[in-house]
Amino acid sequence: MLSSLEIHNYAVIKQLNIKFNSGFTVITGQTGAGKSIIIGAINLLLGKKADHNIVRQNANKCIVEATIEQPNKYGIQQLLQQMDIDNYEQLVIRREVTNTSRTRAFINDTPVNIQQLKTVAQKVINIHSQNDTLQLLNNDYYTDIIDTIALTTTQLINYKTAYNNYTNSLTQLQKTQTALQTAQTEYDYINYNLQQLENAKLVAGEQEQLEDKLKIITHSQDLKTALSAAVNALNYDNNCIESNLRHTINQLQKNAQYINSLPQYIQRLETVQIEVKDICADLEDLYNNLDFDPQQKNIIEERLNLIYSLQQKHRLSTVEQLIELQKHYRTKIEAVETHTYNIEQLKQLVNNNLNILNDAAKQLTTKRQSIIKPLQEEVTKNLTELGIKNATFKVEITTNNQFTQTGNNNVELYFSANEGPNTLNKLSQVASGGELSRLMLIIKALMAKAKQQPTMIFDEIDTGVSGEIAQKMGKMMQKMAQNMQLIAITHLPQVAALSNNHLKVYKTTENNETISTITQLNSTQRINEVAAMLSGEQLTQAAIDNAKVLINQK
Repeated sequence: MLSSLEIHNYAVIKQLNIKFNSGFTVITGQTGAGKSIIIGAINLLLGKKADHNIVRQNANKCIVEATIEQPNKYGIQQLLQQMDIDNYEQLVIRREVTNTSRTRAFINDTPVNIQQLKTVAQKVINIHSQNDTLQLLNNDYYTDIIDTIALTTTQLINYKTAYNNYTNSLTQLQKTQTALQTAQTEYDYINYNLQQLENAKLVAGEQEQLEDKLKIITHSQDLKTALSAAVNALNYDNNCIESNLRHTINQLQKNAQYINSLPQYIQRLETVQIEVKDICADLEDLYNNLDFDPQQKNIIEERLNLIYSLQQKHRLSTVEQLIELQKHYRTKIEAVETHTYNIEQLKQLVNNNLNILNDAAKQLTTKRQSIIKPLQEEVTKNLTELGIKNATFKVEITTNNQFTQTGNNNVELYFSANEGPNTLNKLSQVASGGELSRLMLIIKALMAKAKQQPTMIFDEIDTGVSGEIAQKMGKMMQKMAQNMQLIAITHLPQVAALSNNHLKVYKTTENNETISTITQLNSTQRINEVAAMLSGEQLTQAAIDNAKVLINQK
């Protein structure tokens, strides 16, 4: 339970240290005294958005800190372990907000993010704010009511897992079908071009080789003439280079003994002679190989024309680029085949996931429907106790074919405060403000009981009622407080009189500055406070006597 709440520099609160007891606690005070500001401070701990305007004027930051006793009773230990936070006999949660809107959060002095703070804090504290009663006019809230009271946590987890698996597989199927459709629109064009490229049987480097060969064929006669002359000059008459070299070497060898440097020149000339012989032989081979089949030139030209036309068509400049394009086209064609195969597999997966989702949805629906009858009876009974004697309350859960994150159910609440046929109608259309307040109190009581909520805070849930009905609502809160810590902000003396603990919020002036503060009332102060709530500004003896009666009735 919440044992203490410290607030520093929040709005008009300079410093508050509020001690809370178990059971039923009320907080009273004049309008504007700061009661709702305390709720706002607690909401910071529950992860609500922070604004720099909440920081008290001339302060650098505000701090809100709550201490929870025996947190392990409420399943906190496992949460803290998952977050790698030390676990103690007390749980301390803190939020700090600077005047530049920077915010920090701590659990047991360990820094945490806002989502972690929210997860832990909402496990132990639940606030019903002034406008929350209007949620009863919203159909989306009805499912939350049913799920909380029916304890559908396990079924919801199973359903959400199945829902996510189904939607993920369906999304993947749709993406693959779109990809296939895109691929198929280009299929004929790509396949035609692919066949053209594959039929060409392109080979890397062949273009350069063919172009070189065509040059040789085109100039073969000129080349033969030149090669013939070269061979003859090197080898085939008495004045050839090779003969002259041989004669020169012989003459030098005869006189080598007279000059020491001649042998090296002889050696060099012999090397040249060998090279000339090799060159002559190579040129002779080239000459002999210059005889071509007349059709060969046509074949090479046709092949090059095919390559040139493909390059021009695809705006490429090399055979290698055409080969890469061919691979790209092949990949796209294979993708069509792959997408087709994957679609069949995904369709089967979607169907399987849909079957699992249907089963999970049925289990969730069954669990929800299981509490309809006892819920209707309990709510109707409590409405009667709260002064709506002819109350009728009905829950209707229907199933549709549209799956959402919370199932495929529509939940509708029906209500009637009057006797007679045809008076039952949708809750959002017929309930008055006072009736909504009573109904919300009943539903909150059932939800808190089901969740085993340790601390429940009501911010004027009794709005719109008075007199005897107010007292009955107070008794219901008193009964709720037997199983949890209940804190209620109220303007009704009938409710305040039934509490175990009474706190009063009031404003004081300090150094020309308005400050909200809070105090625990003793028995005498409490009687006077309830009497003031009964009589207004003028505290009368009759009001004091009436307050004593109200307080003693509990």
